[in-house]
Amino acid sequence: MHGKVFRKLWAPLGLLVVVASLVTSCAPTTVTVTVEVPVEKTVEVPVEKTVEVVVTPTPPPAGPAVYRTAGGWTKPPAYHGNRFAPGGIGAAWWWVFEPLFVYVPATGETIPRLGASFEETTEALTVKLQPGAKWHDGTPVTSKDVWSTFQLRYLQNAEIWKYLDEVQTPDDETVVFKWKEPTPLAKPLIAGEIICAPYHIYGEWADKVDLTVAPDEEPNKSVMEDLSNFKPEFPIGTGPFKVTTVTASEMLLDKFADHYAADNVHFDKLVILPWPNNEVIWAYLMAGEVYRAHPATGKDTTEAIMARQPEMKLALPSDLAQFGIGFNMRIEPFSDENFRKAIAHAIDRKQLREITYYYAGDVDKYAHNVLTSVEEKWLGKDFLNTLTVYDYDPAKAEAMLNDLGYTRGADGNWLSPTGEPLQWVINCPAGYSDWVLACDNLATQLTDFGIPSECQPLENA
Repeated sequence: MHGKVFRKLWAPLGLLVVVASLVTSCAPTTVTVTVEVPVEKTVEVPVEKTVEVVVTPTPPPAGPAVYRTAGGWTKPPAYHGNRFAPGGIGAAWWWVFEPLFVYVPATGETIPRLGASFEETTEALTVKLQPGAKWHDGTPVTSKDVWSTFQLRYLQNAEIWKYLDEVQTPDDETVVFKWKEPTPLAKPLIAGEIICAPYHIYGEWADKVDLTVAPDEEPNKSVMEDLSNFKPEFPIGTGPFKVTTVTASEMLLDKFADHYAADNVHFDKLVILPWPNNEVIWAYLMAGEVYRAHPATGKDTTEAIMARQPEMKLALPSDLAQFGIGFNMRIEPFSDENFRKAIAHAIDRKQLREITYYYAGDVDKYAHNVLTSVEEKWLGKDFLNTLTVYDYDPAKAEAMLNDLGYTRGADGNWLSPTGEPLQWVINCPAGYSDWVLACDNLATQLTDFGIPSECQPLENA
C-alpha cells in the first residue's frame, strides 16, 4: 500500500529581469541580471508501507464425535447377534439393548428407558412403552417384543420366572407383568432384564414356549436347541447405538438416528477395544486410547494414570459389586460354621482391599451378603445390631481354633483335631489382576497365620 508524504522543495519561480541604464561618458550599455528567489511548493511522493493483513481460514468440516471404551466379545467368525446362544453380543450389550427402566436400589428411584411409565400394584406391574421407539432395522417396538423376550428368557431359567406368572399384552403400547404372589422385588427384577427379542425376528421360537413345563422338558428343550443355532451377523436392538463392524481388534457402533432420545446422544460413533486383562486397560488409559474403563486398580497405578491424563477424572460409583471369599462347605473343615468364623478373624480384609482396589469402598462390617449401601433399608438397624462383627483379630482366631481342637505343630503350622496338617489351594479367575492379587495376598496371609496356602488362578470357561 502507498502512503502520501509531503516534502518541502525549493523550486525557482521565475526570472526577474532588471534593466539598468548606465550613463557614462561613453555610449550607453544594457546589462541583464538574473536573480533566483526561493519559493515553497508541496508535492506528493509515493512511499511503500508494510501493512499486516490477518486472514481467518475457513475451518475444516467437523468430524464425527467418537467415544472410545473397552470390553470383551467373541472374535469373528464365531461372533453373532443372538443373546440366547453362546458367543453373542459381547461388549455391545448395554449400547445396543435397553431395559424397560433402570432401578436404583439405594433410593428406590426408577429411570425410564424403553418403558415410558409404569403403575404398580401388589398383583401386577404395568408398563407403557416409549412412543415412537424402533428396532435398529426400523420396525416399531410393540408389547409383543417384550412378551417374546420374557418367553425366551423362561427357556434360560431367568430368576424373574420364580416370581412371574405371565406377561400380558392388552395393546401394542402396554405390557402387564402378573406375579404369582406379591413381591418387593418386582422393579429390580424387571429392571435387570434387557428387551432383546423383537417378535418379528424371534417370534417363531417365542410362540412355541410352553410355560406349563420346565425349560429342560419338551417342547422347550427342542425350542432352545433350535434357537441356539440362530446366528445373525449383528444384534438388533433398540438402544442408542447399533453395531456396524466386529473384528478381532475392535467393535464399531454408529449412533441410531431413529432412537426415541437421539437428541440426547452426543456421540456419532462408538469404538470398543478388546479387554483381555486389566494390564491392557491400564495401558489404554495411560495413552488416552479409551475415555472410560473400570479396571480394579492399585494406588500407584491409579495415580500414574491420573498424572499422564490430567483431564481424566476418577469416579467412584456405589458398591454395585463386591469381592468375596467362598468356602467349599461340602468338605471338612469348611463344613464347620465355627471353623469358618475363626478363619474370618484371621484375614485382614482391609489389606486385601488396598492391594487390589485401593480406591474402592471400605470392607463390610457384617457378613450378611447384602450390599452395604442398602443394608439398613433392606435389613434394618435392629437386625444388623444382632450380627457378629468379624474384625481382623489373629489372636481371637487362634483361640477359637484351639477351642475346636486345632493345634500348632512343631513348625508353627496348624494341625486338624486328628493331627492332619492344614494346607489349602485357593482358586480365582485368571486374567484379572484384581482377583489374582487378592488371591495371592490371601494365600500369603493364611500362610503367615500357619495354614500354608497357594493361589491357583483358573482360566474362564
